[in-house]
Amino acid sequence: MKRRQQILQRYFLGWAYFNTVQLHEAAGELFEASQLAEDVKDWYLRVQIHDLLGMVYAAMYNYQEAVQSDRHCLKLLKEDQPYDPLLKVQIYTHLGQYYLCLNNLDEAISMFQCAISILEEIPSLDHLQASYWKICEYYAQAKEYHLVVLYSYRLSTLQSQQAAHALKSHIYHYLSHAMLKRDQEQARKFLDEAVQQLSVTEDQLALASVTNHQAIWLFERGEPGEAAKQARKALDMARSFGDTVIAAEIELVLGRIDYAQSHYGRGDSHFLAGLEMLERLRMLNELAKASVDYAQLLEQQGKDHEALVHYRRAFEIRQKMGGSPR
Repeated sequence: MKRRQQILQRYFLGWAYFNTVQLHEAAGELFEASQLAEDVKDWYLRVQIHDLLGMVYAAMYNYQEAVQSDRHCLKLLKEDQPYDPLLKVQIYTHLGQYYLCLNNLDEAISMFQCAISILEEIPSLDHLQASYWKICEYYAQAKEYHLVVLYSYRLSTLQSQQAAHALKSHIYHYLSHAMLKRDQEQARKFLDEAVQQLSVTEDQLALASVTNHQAIWLFERGEPGEAAKQARKALDMARSFGDTVIAAEIELVLGRIDYAQSHYGRGDSHFLAGLEMLERLRMLNELAKASVDYAQLLEQQGKDHEALVHYRRAFEIRQKMGGSPR
């Protein structure tokens, strides 16, 4: 095979191993792909390889290596090529998530804010589509036809769904989480201001996430009744979007609130709904952590058999993914 074919073979093998949670094999293939692609001009492919490698490292709880991979992506994005705002948002979002897992909250917040500022600069979906059309034209003139095809697909995706809005919702989810972990008072101010912003109020999923984090703030302040009202309001807003990490977290928050109020049956329903949603989304790190949290609450109620089921599920996930989260 030619060099580019060898790179693509390893890249797609890396994806296949990642999707089947064979993480060490995925990391090996993607590392080989990155080495083969080191002197290749196709910056987009190199960014995708390093970004995926970062995701694999993160799934293995090696967040320092994940940060290094996506920091390399940012360097590649500074090279001379058309500006792809959503790709840059993707990298900043992943970096924010990795810093959050490292408990480096200042860097996490900075990365999420960079991602949101890029999205805020996009005046409309039409403008974003026009930008991608210009990128297609650029690569057509450069005879980089594989990139023309790729960006044509991305343009088609933008026409069928508002990708920027979906991204913004999830960034607000992680940003709110980081703010709550860093400073409760600043977090409350941030959340109160966020629910008044037009960019949030026009995005029901982002609004659901911010409202849910208001519920978390109230719950942690010892106000479970008010917290439950906010969380139920958030769930009503999130339901129409189907399975999302935001909806899953709202279910888990409602479960914790119900347990605090001794509504165990209702709490079980919320916990199981959240866990099942994380399973369908294949968010295994989050599923393992939530399973342990639920098992601990079950154990406190003397439900040792039910607790063991969820402890075992978390153990199996972590064994499959290469160890315990740090």
